[in-house]
Amino acid sequence: VSPPTVIWPSSSSFFFFFFFFFFFLNFLSSSFFILLACSFFPSFFLLFLPFLFSSSLLPPPPPPPPPPPTHTHTQSHMVQGLAVVTPQQLAEQLQTHLAAKTTADQVVTLVLCEEGVEYFQGLPVLDHLHSAARAGTLASASVSPRQVVVWAELRHDAPGAAWVQAVLQCGRTVVTSFFIIERAQAAAKEALAACPGTVRHVFVQSSTLSELPERVSSLPLLTTLALRMCPALHRLPKSLGQLSVSLEILELSYLSILTCLPAALGQLARLTSLHVTTCPMLKCLPETLGDLSALVVLDVSMCSDLTMLPDSLCRLTTLRKLTARNCGDMTALPDQLGQLTALESLDLGRCAALRRLPDALGQLTALTSLYLNHCERLTRLPDSIGQLSLLALLDLSHSSRLAELPNTLGRLGNLGHLRLLSLPITALPDTLDHLCSLQCLALNGCQQLRCLPASVGSLHTLKELTLHGCVRLTTLPPSLAHLTNLEALDLRMTGVRVQLAWVDRLLSANAVLRRYRMRELRLVALGQRRLLARRYHLPPELWALVDAMIWQSQPERAM
Repeated sequence: VSPPTVIWPSSSSFFFFFFFFFFFLNFLSSSFFILLACSFFPSFFLLFLPFLFSSSLLPPPPPPPPPPPTHTHTQSHMVQGLAVVTPQQLAEQLQTHLAAKTTADQVVTLVLCEEGVEYFQGLPVLDHLHSAARAGTLASASVSPRQVVVWAELRHDAPGAAWVQAVLQCGRTVVTSFFIIERAQAAAKEALAACPGTVRHVFVQSSTLSELPERVSSLPLLTTLALRMCPALHRLPKSLGQLSVSLEILELSYLSILTCLPAALGQLARLTSLHVTTCPMLKCLPETLGDLSALVVLDVSMCSDLTMLPDSLCRLTTLRKLTARNCGDMTALPDQLGQLTALESLDLGRCAALRRLPDALGQLTALTSLYLNHCERLTRLPDSIGQLSLLALLDLSHSSRLAELPNTLGRLGNLGHLRLLSLPITALPDTLDHLCSLQCLALNGCQQLRCLPASVGSLHTLKELTLHGCVRLTTLPPSLAHLTNLEALDLRMTGVRVQLAWVDRLLSANAVLRRYRMRELRLVALGQRRLLARRYHLPPELWALVDAMIWQSQPERAM
């Protein structure tokens, strides 16, 4: 290492320094000030040090870090950005990779695909893994620095079992996630049979898999099992109940010939999410469904042959979300539905054969959202719907036979969104003004609606009112001027013509009022300050009078 080069300050810097120093000493005549100046001089000298010396004395800035290496993966076999062709080469690459690591084990995610790596770009479940493999990072999927993603292509000369053995023979690898996607090679069953016992997540998409190997039911650590787009799979094994101590998520989607689920399903005591979607030949769910004591989410959407839900469903006291959209043959719900005291979301949209709702619906005290859109045979709502005190969203759109709404609807004090699109109603309930939290009221396409009640002006929290397509609506009530929070009013394709200019003035006045209310809030906050609370604090009643005086004095609100 060469010695550092000493750079002396220039002569002009020395001249400036000594001139300033002697001038300062002559100014301080007494000995006290001279001593004070001498004691102050070192810090004063350090203050001007950057100006006295050349900038070349300062250490050079550190060089910028080198850009990360870019990997162009054109082949279909990836191990942390390294291309491999055969299982033997995979084992060699893994051993080389592990030799440079001090950690005991490497967590491996094994992805076997007949289409190659490029296929995963359009698969949301593997997008994060694909991005990690393209970047060549060790922290694949942001799991940990010990994570390794292996991408392999299924071929006749390199079946799935060979890739699994190549990973396991390294000795310091733990396979935790196993993804298989194949179309015509019938390799999924063989690969699943070779699945190691350390696997926690299994994702299978196979066109030839007709039954699930028994090996899957004996995986002691399996927490997630997803079977998607397996058109040849006609049943699940009875041994599925052996996963009772580990399985938490079970997803069965796009299984076109699956007709029933095994009774052993009820043995999965730790199952929290069950998704059985787009199984058009599934006719019923097992009665043991009620034994899933930990179930939180149940989704049976797009099971067109499913006619009813089992009565044992009502024993699921931990269930929070129940979705049964597009179940075209479902006619009714269990009468004891009210026992689902933890249910927060109920989605029955597009259940075209649903004729009635049980009276126990009002016992769902935790329900916050209820979707009944496109229920074309639903003729009435139970009066108990007014007991849903926490309901925030109610969607009744396109239920073409629902011609009347119950007056108990006005008891929904927490309702924020009410969607009544394309209903054959002629009038709104008289208790509509009791909806003190309503922010959005959608009446699009209600062609039989002739007028709005005067009580609509009592919806002080209403921000959006859509009347698009209400062709028989010709006038608006003057009480709309009281809607001080209204921001949007859609009157397209309606019979309202004369009052359009007044609506524009009303919305402009509300925009001005929002600015005034911001100033009111500042004054209220100022009055709450500790030092001024005794002098400038005003009661809330007086502030309410001030606010009312402001918006009532706006001339734009006059019709």
